[in-house]
Parts: sequence; structure tokens; C-alpha cells
Amino acid sequence: MRHTPPSLADPSPTHNASLGASLGAGRAGTGAGAAARALSFRTIQSFLAPRRLFSLDFLPARLFLSRLVPALLLVVLVSLPGTARDGELTLRREALSVTTAAGTTHRFEVEIADTPAARSRGLMYREALAADAGMLFDFKSDGQVAFWMKNTLIPLDMLFIERGGRIAGIAENTVPLSEALVPSGAVVRFVLEVPGGTSAALGIGIGDRVDSPTIQDAAPR
Repeated sequence: MRHTPPSLADPSPTHNASLGASLGAGRAGTGAGAAARALSFRTIQSFLAPRRLFSLDFLPARLFLSRLVPALLLVVLVSLPGTARDGELTLRREALSVTTAAGTTHRFEVEIADTPAARSRGLMYREALAADAGMLFDFKSDGQVAFWMKNTLIPLDMLFIERGGRIAGIAENTVPLSEALVPSGAVVRFVLEVPGGTSAALGIGIGDRVDSPTIQDAAPR
């Protein structure tokens, strides 16, 4: 993605003088022949002149630069902190717990999607998700939200969570690759995605409490 080709030989004055001597050697010709040789010499000098060789209006140079600039930009983007080469973001992780109405607490380790890029990517393209893993989306403000499963390869449970940590709604076993919208149905601040079937298996329901450092930081004071 990144390198420039070696430059052509530098047309120094010595180089040009040698070329002129070579072209001028030999027998003297007719006036027309001498003029032709002089024209040929000027043409070669013009071609070798550095200002022509590296000018942006020189077609090969323009083509080279048109490919080099996007390549360099791609190198910069791929090298930015927090990104992986396959496009998957490297997100901050934290411990999260869900406490049910029965008093049982279930613990997870979740990734935090709290930027537009992270929320847009979500769990797309993941081929598996551990039973105690998930992703917590922080929208930074309260409102109704909607999700979809485009490019998402595994079924998920979506837990829609109010600012204070209360579960306001659950969408269970959302369909992989579906582009149908999955609305929150309530005003929320967070959405927790966990493997499909987790809510039913652990007895998690509306009204249960979710706790994590991110949720604590957003809780009303």
C-alpha cells in the first residue's frame, strides 16, 4: 500500500554534455541533416529535463499520484488507535450485572459502544458470542431507538435499558441478517445485546436491574 518507485537517472549538465557530444560526433552532413540532428538533440533534452519529468501535467506522474494519495490515506486510517485491520473496532470492556426480580444476579463482561462508529458497527460480522459476553450501547442521551440485524450473523437478545438501569423492554432472539427494525418501545439510554435466548434461560424480564460503571456514571444524581 505504500511506496514510491525509484526516480529515473538525474539529467545532470555532465550527462547532457556527453549526450550532445555523442550526437554531434561523426561527419558533418548537409544543412538539413545538421538541423535534424539539432532538433533531435533539443527533443531529448526537453524530455530529460527534471521540470518536465516531475511536472504534474506529465500523465504518468498524475496517474501515480492519483493512486498514491488514496493509498496513504488508507494507511493512516488503518493505523488509527482502536481499530483492527478487518474493520472491527477494539472497544473498552467492563463488568456488567443483571439482577432479576427473584434476586438472582447474572454477570457478564461487555464491550462498550459509546461512539457513533462503534454503535453503527455493533456486533456485525461476529460468528460467535460467549454466553457471558455482550455489548452495551450508550447513546449518551435519553430517547426511543431502533435496531436492525443487517450483517449480524448470530441471533441476539436486545435489552432496552433506562438511564437508571431498569430494563424497559426486551426483544428476544432477533433474526440474523434481517433488516426489519427492532424498536425500543420506550425512552431509554442504553441497549444491551447478549446471545439469543439468554433472557429466557436466565429468567431476565422487564423491570429487572442492570448495573455497570457506564450505567452508574449516567444515573440521575
